[in-house]
Amino acid sequence: MKQHEFIQECMVVSAPNKAGEHFLKRFKRKRIAYVTLTNNRQEEER
Repeated sequence: MKQHEFIQECMVVSAPNKAGEHFLKRFKRKRIAYVTLTNNRQEEER
């Protein structure tokens, strides 16, 4: 691995409902890195 390369671990999450949104808020509070999956712009904006 080159000196400027690094690996960052994160969770990949799909949160299509209120329970999923609550789950993501817990990640944010605990400063856990995550990436969300969306099907459309409306979900992306939530």
